[in-house]
Amino acid sequence: MEIFVRFRSLRKKKFLLILGLFLSFQLSPATSPGEDFFSQPEKLPQVAVLLPLSGPFTELGQVLRSGFELGFAGPADAGSQTERFSVSYLDSRGDPENCRALVELLSSQNHTVLIAGTPLNPTAWTTAKTCEKQGLPFLMVWADQDDLISDRSLFSFRLTAPRSALKSALQNLILSQQPAITKLGIIYSPQPCSRLQARRLRNYCADLPVDLTIWEAFPEPEKSLADLLDQIEKQQPQLLLLAVSLEKASSLWLQKEPLQTFPRLSVVVSNALEASASIPPSSTNNHFLLYPCPAPTTATLNRYPVFTSQLQAVGYAAAETIRHVLAHSPDFRPETIIRTLENTSLATAGGQVSFSAATADKPGHQNRFSGCFCYNDSQGRQHSYFPPPQNPKKNQGEH
Repeated sequence: MEIFVRFRSLRKKKFLLILGLFLSFQLSPATSPGEDFFSQPEKLPQVAVLLPLSGPFTELGQVLRSGFELGFAGPADAGSQTERFSVSYLDSRGDPENCRALVELLSSQNHTVLIAGTPLNPTAWTTAKTCEKQGLPFLMVWADQDDLISDRSLFSFRLTAPRSALKSALQNLILSQQPAITKLGIIYSPQPCSRLQARRLRNYCADLPVDLTIWEAFPEPEKSLADLLDQIEKQQPQLLLLAVSLEKASSLWLQKEPLQTFPRLSVVVSNALEASASIPPSSTNNHFLLYPCPAPTTATLNRYPVFTSQLQAVGYAAAETIRHVLAHSPDFRPETIIRTLENTSLATAGGQVSFSAATADKPGHQNRFSGCFCYNDSQGRQHSYFPPPQNPKKNQGEH
């Protein structure tokens, strides 16, 4: 038995050694223009971004990485100190155990100051637990399982919304329209992810005073949409939820003849790998095709490039947040970075970033989500539908 244990220990050490050699060729800087990570006499503090860059979730990882890269290359905070850190993109392969091994190795190298990424729930869960154990700050991006952050999370922060945030926003939207909305329709794609999203949407509305009148699959491309449009016109739901790609939502929306076929409100909940700017404009006859998004800010409107997808904008926002935090941390000790994260208030490409403190019923270290439902005008410009935008002049008059 003792020989077997030693053998396993040797195998683990050999694995970590090989992984370390592999990482020495994989780590690549993405910030500090003109500086080469390996040419420095002393290694720069490192941010490690863990993403699925191979395997079935490669597209997700690559799109998110492109957002990180744009964000790290963007303009620095006004008045912030010179950024001196490197960024490494590591392939998680979508495997929780690979994430665990990577975090343990990065921790042993003593120059990694922050871990970020892990958009898949299983990898985010394992990475969070390992970072808590190793004492490494961790910025979780895109993973949406509610319990990934707990009241015992000291080092882990979540940038993007959990599932419950969409549920709450959708319920508030429906309740704000009462008693106008009593009948609900859900249309979904035949793909497994869309079916799962549709079931979630149905569950979100289960406790509301609405009846599910349509539960229809989107027809295959070679088939006509006429039957689906007939179902919508026959059942006349006051709200349609579309668990389909933006392309499918657009093709359905653009075929509505006459306009009365569609309810006044339709909400498309896509996989975020597409650009929200590709959503067709809402009609001028008070019919709206809505999509969930961060609440627009002045910064969102003026200072950012055109993103290919919502996910790319999220990666950009994560990079902005990391740059802000490291630029405003007096040193790179974990406790200092955590304190700076907790005090961060920043307008980003993904909306306002401000991490909450723990309360009796909610754990802390989660971004205070200011999500809303938006629509596009005929020029492709984004407008907030719910919560309705406030009138500054009216507010000034009330005070």
